[in-house]
Amino acid sequence: MVDGFIADNINDIPPTDIQSIDVLKDASLTAIYGAKGGNGVVIVTTKSAAAGKIQVEFNTYLQARKLAGKVDLLDTYEFVRYQLDYTIGNNSRIHQFRNDFGNPNDLDIYKCAVTHDWQDEVMGGTPFSQMYNVTLKGGNENLRFSTSLTHHDESGIVEGSGVRRTNMNTKINIQLSPKLSLLINPRLTYRRDIGAGADGIGTQGLIGVLRYRPSNGLREFTYRDDKTVNYNNERYWLLSSPLDDIDQNYQLKHTYTFINQASLTWQPISGLTLRTDIAQFWKFQDNNRYYDYLTDTGIANNDIGVAELTDERTDKYIWTNTVNYDLNVKERHNISALIGHEVSHEQKTAKVNSARYFPQGTSARTAFANMGLGSPYYDSSSISTPNRMLSFFGQLSYNYAHKYLIAGTFRADGSTKFAPGHQWGYFPSVSAGWVISEESFMDGVD
Repeated sequence: MVDGFIADNINDIPPTDIQSIDVLKDASLTAIYGAKGGNGVVIVTTKSAAAGKIQVEFNTYLQARKLAGKVDLLDTYEFVRYQLDYTIGNNSRIHQFRNDFGNPNDLDIYKCAVTHDWQDEVMGGTPFSQMYNVTLKGGNENLRFSTSLTHHDESGIVEGSGVRRTNMNTKINIQLSPKLSLLINPRLTYRRDIGAGADGIGTQGLIGVLRYRPSNGLREFTYRDDKTVNYNNERYWLLSSPLDDIDQNYQLKHTYTFINQASLTWQPISGLTLRTDIAQFWKFQDNNRYYDYLTDTGIANNDIGVAELTDERTDKYIWTNTVNYDLNVKERHNISALIGHEVSHEQKTAKVNSARYFPQGTSARTAFANMGLGSPYYDSSSISTPNRMLSFFGQLSYNYAHKYLIAGTFRADGSTKFAPGHQWGYFPSVSAGWVISEESFMDGVD
């Protein structure tokens, strides 16, 4: 919950905009949220402007990271010696050993050979993260506003990866009358992800980096034109390394998110609050993937590159209405009642365009901009079944002098995900409490 609105995550809220985070784990407190609160509820409150002069705030930081520790692995000589020992136990491979590493009597040449520490080459850099935030806020008793613009650029510890985010968050509080107030909270987010991530390195991710050979044997001392190489024989040698996997398995993803939230609150009489909240969510994402000839996808397509462009769109809205009444009798009897109604809708569409057999040497960016360079592979489009939910909920609580407490909650959720006759779920809850520290016999007890 962000400022009273249901949210899937807080990825579009910069840390500099967050005022507080509270976690509700008690069943009686989370029951009002039904199935959505089954794993607990996180309450996030963002900063709001106070009446007064216009203020401008600037925040920034620069961060550098380094791999904390590495696994001790075989060097080149130890690796080649291990291959020889394996060959001695399998005489049928002696010819292959000579072809890959040379004469067994000349192993001393590998004592001075270069050892490729792939941990250093893949994760041994010093990536920087930088964040810049500007906030403008101010107003008077009837109109208060707060607008922040945040840019965050983070390079990944894995070579060739990183995330770039830009967020704009605006919060406007308008006091329309002494009893009527309006909150408007639009948020705009842009995110760019580059790199296929840890899973995009080879077929075993980062763990596979530890298993790469530290040397390519004789191939370290020879040169062969790529056009004359038999990929079936050589792709696991001279042409293959974790860095090759990163270059060969390319991903570029852009995500644009716009959320517009509004809340209207009316207090016609003392203790009675009527509130209506509506949130509209749009998400546009394009995911561009290029699998060159060394990847599993490229190998499965005659050792030639494959490009895939995916465009997705998500539309979602949530409308919530609540009526809350608080009654205090003689400063001892405190009664609170809440009833509410909620309706939500979500639907996704996707389009996929793929081409293969790109000319050798075609870069990922060139393939994305010129899909016609390859041969059409497949095109598809899809639209999801609308995911709709209708909910009714209520809560009644009573406490005596804030010492003895009892509360009951009930919520009913109806979802289109389930078959007719099984679409409704019910979530009742009853709780009681005793604040023993308020008893007279506890006086003087710390």
